Amino acid sequence: MTKPSQALVKPDQDALMRIRPMSDDWMNHPQDPRYQLMGAMVGFWKYKRYMEKRLEKKSYGYKYLSANLNQYLAPIDYPAKIATTASHIATNDIVARAIVSHALEYYQISEPELQAFYRHYHPEDRRRGWHVDTVLSLRHIIRDWSADGLAERTETFPPLLALLPPGTQHILVPGAGLGRLAYELAARGHSVIANEFSYPQLLALHYMLSLAPGAAGMQTYYPNINNWSHQRTTDALFHASTFPDAVPLAPAVARMRIVERDFLWCDNHCPPRGNKKHDVVVTLFFIDTAENLLLYLEKIRSALKPGGRWINLGPLKYGTAPKIELSLDELLIVAENMGFELQPLATVCGDRRLSEGEQDPGAWGTDSFPDSPRWRGKVRENLAGYGWDRQSLSRNAYLSQLWVADLTAQPPTDE
Repeated sequence: MTKPSQALVKPDQDALMRIRPMSDDWMNHPQDPRYQLMGAMVGFWKYKRYMEKRLEKKSYGYKYLSANLNQYLAPIDYPAKIATTASHIATNDIVARAIVSHALEYYQISEPELQAFYRHYHPEDRRRGWHVDTVLSLRHIIRDWSADGLAERTETFPPLLALLPPGTQHILVPGAGLGRLAYELAARGHSVIANEFSYPQLLALHYMLSLAPGAAGMQTYYPNINNWSHQRTTDALFHASTFPDAVPLAPAVARMRIVERDFLWCDNHCPPRGNKKHDVVVTLFFIDTAENLLLYLEKIRSALKPGGRWINLGPLKYGTAPKIELSLDELLIVAENMGFELQPLATVCGDRRLSEGEQDPGAWGTDSFPDSPRWRGKVRENLAGYGWDRQSLSRNAYLSQLWVADLTAQPPTDE
């Protein structure tokens, strides 16, 4: 296994301040940031234990089949399938433990403290939740940092990159996840703040940014063994993904800053250094995660300088218990009311010549409102996969919406 190396991203002092215990009994308070961080670490640390428990149930189910039913499985060699899964769990655990090892160093936490936290009582449903979050984050490594995720990135990254204004920009990427989009922006010379709140995502993100030059394709992960459902073939179940497909380079990472805050509470932490406002806010699969969409839109507006640009691509799949759920046309009306002006996608690049590999946003997907004089040519839609596996019998995709809106009016003021 390739170990983290040059620690391209040094621990952020705000991140370290945030995880200081809020009280002596912080282990009894799940809302404490330190509790949330340690829970995320436990999820990776105990990945193998939880996967083996699940595999034991499968093994038990097979073992106690009646002889009459067992005979039908003879041509399949079901025990070999279980044994191969066990071997691949051990391989995946190497990645999970490397992430924990790096996180302990990054956040300056000792392993005895992590062990003490694990021994403390935590409801079983919370422990299961940590495992689920771990599996999702590991899957996102494949989506963001492997060749297997290239198709999904190709569906979404090119139009976002093409819609950037000319020149070097100060860019905010809220909901940055595993950071590949933020990194690609920084690799093109922009100054980028990657804002992420989820510790399971952050642990994996920091690990990816720590990998050494020459580590490309050196790590292996078996994403499909976490769920045997929807598998076309056993070979597909045991498909091995290698990562990273590209190792983050120091000059690009130096142009990135990771802010570990809820987007609604990052005002004092998200401004670019030496600037009060951002030139661009890029939201990818993000705005529908809001509990209150109006607050997200306000925050995007307040983060931008006058004339700044908001570029969005994603669905409207609202999460748990949202306070406001707007249809697409309602959302666009609200955005205009907040001072945003949607730009025609076919002409927003102006006279700028598209670079090799860039995609004309005006040719991305199809017009979302071909019959609406108000929105025609300003919003486009395309089917974008999310965790898409071409070998799977179940495929997850959204008819994602793309628009660019410039902040052209002063926002309303509170009297």
